[in-house]
Amino acid sequence: MIRAAVAAGLCRSELVALQWQDVDLQEQCLYVRHRGGLRTKGNAEHRIPLGRCRRSAVLDVREGDQGCRLHRPE
Repeated sequence: MIRAAVAAGLCRSELVALQWQDVDLQEQCLYVRHRGGLRTKGNAEHRIPLGRCRRSAVLDVREGDQGCRLHRPE
């Protein structure tokens, strides 16, 4: 998960707030949103394009998703 966060340039609060519904593999982007008391950098929600490295890191997390903070929507 650290690899995915670093590749996307996420800060700690953005990483903690991230959910699987924020990952759009069709559009190849990641949506960083406010959740609860967690804020984004600059207090602005934003969209991060998933290049090959970021997409690979996210897919690695999804395949091995075992207790990481990024969780599947219900």
